[in-house]
Amino acid sequence: MPINKSHFASAFGTWLQITLSVFFLFMLGVLLLLPILTILQAPSFMVGNSNLWLLRWQNSPDVGFNITFNPGLLLAIASLLGVIVLTFRRRSSSK
Repeated sequence: MPINKSHFASAFGTWLQITLSVFFLFMLGVLLLLPILTILQAPSFMVGNSNLWLLRWQNSPDVGFNITFNPGLLLAIASLLGVIVLTFRRRSSSK
């Protein structure tokens, strides 16, 4: 079965668009967490473990409020969601 290059380019473009959209929505969500957690004065926490973490929130008198996210892991999750959405779109269009 030959590979259709235009179909591959179209699928890649769609995947890239979905992935970047999800990634920027994740970043927006993380940035919206800063004022929410600041207003609620949430204690320090980390989502993940010391090696593979997604989000770190620090609330201490020395540092103040600090939020850090792992962009590599966010991009990996967004890429996976892009593949899943593209797969479902392809299956629904082939029916």
